[in-house]
Amino acid sequence: MAASGIDVRATSAEDLGFLLDAEVDAVFTSNFLEHLPSKNAVARVFSEVHRVLKPGGRFILMGPNIRYLADRYWDYFDHHVPLSDASLCEALMLEGFGLEYVEPKFVPYTVKAAGYAGDGSSTRTWRCGLSARDCSGDSS
Repeated sequence: MAASGIDVRATSAEDLGFLLDAEVDAVFTSNFLEHLPSKNAVARVFSEVHRVLKPGGRFILMGPNIRYLADRYWDYFDHHVPLSDASLCEALMLEGFGLEYVEPKFVPYTVKAAGYAGDGSSTRTWRCGLSARDCSGDSS
């Protein structure tokens, strides 16, 4: 149950029709894009995020970077789209985003890999961290 004043929606990220154009200040996603069925689906998500962000709004993304995980990226049955910091940057720029900060190696790839699941593992793998902003109408 959500707190008072919080509206919870279960919807596709490819259709954020319940939000108005330029309505939100920031969008955050973590370990999500690689689970989409195709690059076209990723592009549709980026298009919707661009539509709902206010000018100058932030789109913060985190996820596995195949460039550093080529040997383990496909170990997860639900990973469908290969994404790297370079491919995400290109896709974001094609959608009209400006890149503010890119960190190709960020935090442990999975909580389990970091040993937080109590399995004693100390394997180090990495995910990509990006911060992009909507540059339309932004003079900075």
